[in-house]
Amino acid sequence: MGGGAERIHRHGRWPRWLHGANALAMLLLIGSGLAIGGRLPASWTALLGGHERLNALHQGLGLALVLAVALLMLVVRGDSCRLLRELLHLHWRELRWPLELLRHAVRPGHHAPPAHDGRLDPLQRLVMLLLLLSAAIVGVAGVGLLLAVDAPRGLLALLVRTHVYVSWLMLGVLALHVLAGSGILSTHRGIARSMFGDGTVPVALAERLWPGWVEAQRRQRRVDRS
Repeated sequence: MGGGAERIHRHGRWPRWLHGANALAMLLLIGSGLAIGGRLPASWTALLGGHERLNALHQGLGLALVLAVALLMLVVRGDSCRLLRELLHLHWRELRWPLELLRHAVRPGHHAPPAHDGRLDPLQRLVMLLLLLSAAIVGVAGVGLLLAVDAPRGLLALLVRTHVYVSWLMLGVLALHVLAGSGILSTHRGIARSMFGDGTVPVALAERLWPGWVEAQRRQRRVDRS
């Protein structure tokens, strides 16, 4: 697994398909939500079908996504629990990891890649945890708005504010996720194919971001060959 052009398998077909479907749903929800909130030009909103249709799309797709995610978590609850434990596996010493990675990217000959033993790097775990938490709050608030149409105005106002404000927070975190996942950053160059390609990443990238995971893969391959 040593050369720079060599690649290692990171994600299987199902995770890539689910990630793609979720990304498409999120784009539709973000676009329709911005239009409903008056954040898009009126001409764009009209071109996309108008306020009423976009509102129906936003509500229907949002409810469907919440139910689909809840059902998926029940079906694969073992994997869901493992992922949650993995995301919560944060240590104070790992707070220096992003800075150490940046130092390595700027002067790779002087600074070694920061070490950790996780399948996900510390910053990746934090971003994913914030994404899941904010998405859950947005989803629950959105479903609450659908179900609580006759609720007191104070409760409805609270649900609306929660849905809107946490959505903006989620967009900020999502921007970080997209920035890293696109492979634009020098520290993540070549990562896009892991989710939007054949599921592989360059070995050099994997050794930089997930050194413990790469070593575990090598040990497993040696066991499989023996």
